Amino acid sequence: MLVLPHRIADQLKAEAHAAAPRECCGALLGRRELARRVVRELRPARNVASTPEVEYVMHPDDLLRVLDESERGGAERQLLGFYHSHPRGPDGMSGTDRSRATWDGFAYVLYAVPDDRLAAWVWDQAERRFRPEELVLDRGEAA
Repeated sequence: MLVLPHRIADQLKAEAHAAAPRECCGALLGRRELARRVVRELRPARNVASTPEVEYVMHPDDLLRVLDESERGGAERQLLGFYHSHPRGPDGMSGTDRSRATWDGFAYVLYAVPDDRLAAWVWDQAERRFRPEELVLDRGEAA
């Protein structure tokens, strides 16, 4: 289960709308609690894809910065996964998303702008597929 506070969901949506017609992207930081992953922060990244309207590639410097923050951040700042947007849809992970996924067991959150829909998946490297992840929007700021 991935727990996403409403304030962070709103931040992600605002970033996606501001980036359109390009896809936005970034990382999710937070803490692990047994079967729950609780997102505490978004870390936006520059999308350096050659066709950013239909794909995303996180800038390597931004990814390294996030990995460094996670390494030094303790239990509250673990790398939980990644996010991106689809400005024109679809509301599910695309073939490109599947072909480029590499972070086994990490969450991938997608915001489909036209449908105003947030959804989460976990990449299963052994099966080479995304598994749906329960996404809980939490009103509590202390999540």
